[in-house]
Amino acid sequence: MPTMVKSKKTSRGVGKKRAAPPVSDFGSFETKMWTTIPTTALRHDSSGIVSRVQYGDESLVLTRRGKPAAAIVSLRLLELLRKLEDKAEADAARASRREIAKLGAIGWDDVKAMLDL
Repeated sequence: MPTMVKSKKTSRGVGKKRAAPPVSDFGSFETKMWTTIPTTALRHDSSGIVSRVQYGDESLVLTRRGKPAAAIVSLRLLELLRKLEDKAEADAARASRREIAKLGAIGWDDVKAMLDL
């Protein structure tokens, strides 16, 4: 059953309902774990698309003129990405500290001299 989208009020002040095409009519396709849909699908069925991401744990790539423009991911995936980013930053900081302990630090005056500042 097509999703109903409320249109703007007409000059008489009476709203009309029209059927919005389902997302599949916009040419969505699977690419490994990402579903790609055009931004027009979001305009026609934003609530349904948010539900797909929220409850279906699906990640979507929005395209504009056939090119990737943005992504919609679940909060669970966003939290996981943030944790991975935090871990990568902590690992890089530990590696830097090990390198400083092994090789010693370079003073600011030495850095400025190397860069001709």
